[in-house]
Amino acid sequence: MSAKPTVLLARVLGCDEKSARERLAAAVPSGVEVVGFDGPEEGIRLLSGRQVDLVVLQADARGGYRNLLALAAQSLPRVPVIGVLPAGVAEPVERHATAFDDLLAEPLDLARLARSARSALLVRSLSQQLHEKDLELLTLDEVGRTIISSLELQTVLNIIMEKTRGLVHAESWSLLLGEEREGGLYLSVAVGETTGRTGAAAVLKPGEGIAGWVAREGKPIVVVDAAADPRWCDLEQTYGARARSILCVPLETRGRVLGVIEVVNKKGDPGGFSARDLSLVTRLAGFAAIAIENARLYQQTKQLSLIDELTRLYNTRYFTQYLDAEVKRCRRYKSSVSLIFLDLDHFKQVNDRHGHLVGSQLLREVADVLRHGVRDVDIVARYGGDEFIVIMPETRLEAAAFVAERLRVAMDEHIFLVGEGLRAHLTASFGVASFPETCASENELIRLADQAMYRVKDHNRNGVYIASAAAVGTSREQGT
Repeated sequence: MSAKPTVLLARVLGCDEKSARERLAAAVPSGVEVVGFDGPEEGIRLLSGRQVDLVVLQADARGGYRNLLALAAQSLPRVPVIGVLPAGVAEPVERHATAFDDLLAEPLDLARLARSARSALLVRSLSQQLHEKDLELLTLDEVGRTIISSLELQTVLNIIMEKTRGLVHAESWSLLLGEEREGGLYLSVAVGETTGRTGAAAVLKPGEGIAGWVAREGKPIVVVDAAADPRWCDLEQTYGARARSILCVPLETRGRVLGVIEVVNKKGDPGGFSARDLSLVTRLAGFAAIAIENARLYQQTKQLSLIDELTRLYNTRYFTQYLDAEVKRCRRYKSSVSLIFLDLDHFKQVNDRHGHLVGSQLLREVADVLRHGVRDVDIVARYGGDEFIVIMPETRLEAAAFVAERLRVAMDEHIFLVGEGLRAHLTASFGVASFPETCASENELIRLADQAMYRVKDHNRNGVYIASAAAVGTSREQGT
């Protein structure tokens, strides 16, 4: 044990704590901290609330310490207990006699106690080391398995933080992500007692602060006195006056720094973080960086499969998935979802007259007009060719028709292809339907909105029609 072991000593034994401390300190190389306690309840409170390495108590015949003995046995690793037999008692008359690592007799011989304590603390130290090694291997193994088992970025980040907490006993743990060594960092996950860096302001400029330096240089660091370090920045002051030591490790893979893990204030050790802490977090960071990169690649691939490459709107695949989920939600919660179907008027003439490159640019500009004309919660998708569709959750038919008219006006008033020197005018035909107002299924919803749009096409274009249906299988459209 690097730190002084803590010994709980029952005052009922009548032993002078100062003398016991001196005798035990002489027997244990790192010294000993002796804490006296008056009874089982106080002993349990101390054992539950702090690091304890040995308990010395009276092995009374009534078994009054049975709960304290059980708590010591349940600790990981187990806390050794030395029992002191009252004068004239040969053995403790209680069920937990086997919980004692040694039994001494009153009056208590401090030399004998020191020898027994030294032996028990040595076993405790070895058990602690084995337990820590087992925990390290288990934690690293679990982190490795998350690389395979989880591809959701936030899940990966949360697991990394939980495993870091298990390896290093500190007050706070933070994970900051960035894109490249030259880029800044933003707070992604923060847990613990001093996690004031949250929200949009939790951003470090390139190279800013201790975390920024680690990200830029790609080197791990342990800072004993964080506030005195010249790299300490205003943002990191949100850790407060309690910020003492910092351990910061880069998340690096294939020569790229993805972010950093930052751990603040080692608990129970005023000297700060150890070489072991640095080694453990560095090893964990290697796994973490791979997991983060895999999750990001998966998200990018998943996103690309749902995005139309030309317009950057959602594609038909995403539209179908989202509408299916939305209709199910509406059935469950008795709410509404509306659909706006639109088709560009005379788009073929643009392609025939100016070519497909200009036509593609026109579609991109149409996508921008539609994006800016709806709410953030609305879904705009390219249905195919020059057809677009808008899903409006929690929106009834009348409100959707109002939005469709607003989009029609925006299209009619917008000047397209200014950058190409054409200053083109373009209109669109709109059809509106709503579930469950006009239909009883998602397929019927799409069909009715499509039919309403073609009703506009068959008349004068540049208009909005609202679909209505008395029941599934019948439909009629009325113009706005």
